[in-house]
Amino acid sequence: MLRRSIQVAVLALAGCGSSMPAVQQTQMALYPPRPANCELAIINGATTDLSIMATPTSKYVMVGTIAITEQGTQQPLSQKYMAIIGPRACQMGGDAVTLIGSSTGGDGLGGNSTGTAYLVLHARAAAP
Repeated sequence: MLRRSIQVAVLALAGCGSSMPAVQQTQMALYPPRPANCELAIINGATTDLSIMATPTSKYVMVGTIAITEQGTQQPLSQKYMAIIGPRACQMGGDAVTLIGSSTGGDGLGGNSTGTAYLVLHARAAAP
C-alpha cells in the first residue's frame, strides 16, 4: 500500500509545473552515433523482422530502449514523440525503431498518464 502511494505521489509530482514528457533511455549495445537527423526506419507491427532478432540471420540487433511518460492520453507514433525518439535513437547508433507498447491509465488523482516504450535497432551487417 505504501509503495502504491509513493508511485501515485511521484506521478502527480511529475506532472506538476511541467507538461514536458519524462524520457528514459537504456543502451544495451554500443554503435557509432549517427547525425541527430538521421533517417530511421519505423517498424510498425512487422514482428517478423523482430521475431528472429536473436539469431545470426536476423535483420536487426537490439541497441536499447527509449521510454516516454507523460500526463494525459498520448499517441505513441505522433510527430511529437517521433521528434523526441529520433535524435536519441540516432545518437545510440540506431537504424530503426519499433513500438514495444503504450499504456494509458489513471494516476489515482482523477487524471491519466501514458507510458510508451520503443526498441532501438541497428541493422545487422550482411555476412560476406
